[in-house]
Amino acid sequence: MLSFLASIVSVALGVTGSGSLHVHSGFSGSTMPIAAASAFVGGLAPLPGGHLAVFDGSRVVEIDPASNGAVVRVLHTPPTFVFGSFLALDPTASFLVFGESSNGTLTRIPLDGSPTSLVAHVSFNYDGVFDASGALYVAHGNPTWTGTDLVRVDVATGGVQTVATVSGPSGPVAFDSSGTLLYGVNSPFFPAPPGSGSLIAFTASQLAGATGSGVLTDGDALVLVTGLDAIGDLVVDAEGDLIVGDSIHGTVTAYDATGVVDWVIASPAAASTSVTYLAFVDDGSSHAATFDPYQPNGGGTLALVVSDFATTNDVVLVHPERPTFTVAPSNPVPVGSFTVTLEDAPAHGLAMLFAAAASSSNEAIALVGDVPLFFALLPPTLVHLGVVPLDATGAASLPASNPGIGATIAIQAVVFDATLTPRGTSQALDLGLQ
Repeated sequence: MLSFLASIVSVALGVTGSGSLHVHSGFSGSTMPIAAASAFVGGLAPLPGGHLAVFDGSRVVEIDPASNGAVVRVLHTPPTFVFGSFLALDPTASFLVFGESSNGTLTRIPLDGSPTSLVAHVSFNYDGVFDASGALYVAHGNPTWTGTDLVRVDVATGGVQTVATVSGPSGPVAFDSSGTLLYGVNSPFFPAPPGSGSLIAFTASQLAGATGSGVLTDGDALVLVTGLDAIGDLVVDAEGDLIVGDSIHGTVTAYDATGVVDWVIASPAAASTSVTYLAFVDDGSSHAATFDPYQPNGGGTLALVVSDFATTNDVVLVHPERPTFTVAPSNPVPVGSFTVTLEDAPAHGLAMLFAAAASSSNEAIALVGDVPLFFALLPPTLVHLGVVPLDATGAASLPASNPGIGATIAIQAVVFDATLTPRGTSQALDLGLQ
């Protein structure tokens, strides 16, 4: 039907600019300002309907990412200036808890507009997260940066109970789907010596038994990741990957549940770039989609607060991005020679090309290992066109000829990385041939 000959196109490095952050190949990012350049942003949390809550340095506001971060409403304004620490959404999605370190207050903010209320005082609070039952776990350090307590807060009574004591200044906390509490251990020195950070975990059964004299310590924890630099925040995505933001170096890295690096999602555009807060928004559009590179963006959205503490306070929204086909001359293609280009696929990988009489919006899904392949070209007209290599940016140009058949065909690629591991599929392109 078409005669494809692979020819490689060399272009620049495969990262895309998104304000002060480079989002790596396989993902795309969009940037929106969320606070004044000199403000101290102090918390980020997902809200129902795809909105986000952020403390912009003076107020807790609800913003709409679809409207470039426009403020929908003000949720809470502290009576005096405070340094915000965190925002945590409860499991019922009916209220937020706002932690601030100036006075050590935890404030309950109902999302229905009811009055706010004080939950508890926890001095030097740094981060907080709810477990599935609605208990709030808060990390708060001592004044000398030498130790941190992890406490369980009953938001109904204000009761505070220490469950673990760990070394070093306060770090971020997160829960995985099994109820394991993840904690980022940071160095007491600033700037942190390279490789001095680690990610540790306490299981649900350990937490349940941490009462009275049974307070947990570093020695009770499972060490998941070592050699980190400065853990600013961490979240767990829908498939259990651990996503870590570096508060000094501005990198964002995904680890699997065993602590092995899956992907580097983003890196700084400038030496002063810091990733201070993360929030993972599960959009629920496809249970089969994952937050992995080269996948459909139904796997959710990662929101990052990015700052240089002088000129930039942005939220960067990151989601997976599939490789795409373009055609020149543009669709519908006239009789004669034309070029199809595949872009944004894995660098130095391969693309296996297919064609069919038509594409379907209801894509079939095949699992290769744990990688879902979303395929829009279905039998009985499916034709394998061959395999082409991809250049350093994950691109290939494919010369072809239209003999004047007057038809529409669909093309799609299965893409492989440099280790020949399948990573996903491109978007399908319906190619009109005049």
